[in-house]
Amino acid sequence: MLDAETIVLVVLDSPTPRGLIEVLERAGAEVQAVTGLPAAHHAIAAAGVRAGALVCAEDQLVPLELAAAVARQAASVIVSAAANAQHRTDLVRGGADCVLGRLRPDEAVSLLAALLRRGSRTPDTVHDVEVGPLRLELAARTATLRGTPLSLTALEFDLLAFFMTHPGQVLSRERLRADVWGYNIGGLDTVTVHVRRLRVKIESDPSNPVLIRTVWGVGYRLDYGVEPVWPAT
Repeated sequence: MLDAETIVLVVLDSPTPRGLIEVLERAGAEVQAVTGLPAAHHAIAAAGVRAGALVCAEDQLVPLELAAAVARQAASVIVSAAANAQHRTDLVRGGADCVLGRLRPDEAVSLLAALLRRGSRTPDTVHDVEVGPLRLELAARTATLRGTPLSLTALEFDLLAFFMTHPGQVLSRERLRADVWGYNIGGLDTVTVHVRRLRVKIESDPSNPVLIRTVWGVGYRLDYGVEPVWPAT
């Protein structure tokens, strides 16, 4: 399930949750256990783009700056038993892919596997795509808006790529969760939050979006009035 993937396990409490490393290794992962942001940053950078991060805190809140920094580098699942609903929402707004209220090792493995699969869904023959003022270089995982580079988390990039490769289509939150996040469990609020975060980065007026429009009661649509431009390869 996690064949040859590197999972950076960030443990904020001591000791490491019993049996967690064994479950990850049994799923095929190479586990790097660390305790803090500097060590996590180094381990994720050393692992490369295929790293996943599992941040665990049983008795304390996961710092928002740590969650955001990890999310910028890797697919991330955060387990925060001490977090209330507002803090869990803040973690998602900060870029976390998934936030769990308590640790279930098998569930964490399934979520990490799904999140790591999402980056492999783009055909190898597709390198770039343009829709209106937006341009993605899929192989390099870079995005620009009117020529200006965008700073996107891994999940925000995948979400934008899915919209841009399905222009004009109404995409439900359920479909986005399944095709971008890669799983069908949990609530849909995380989709809403990440769409809102993406709008902040690409819309001139996020409160009145013209690129990613809401289709009330159905979902969202990338609605720039043009078909995607696929540069010749």
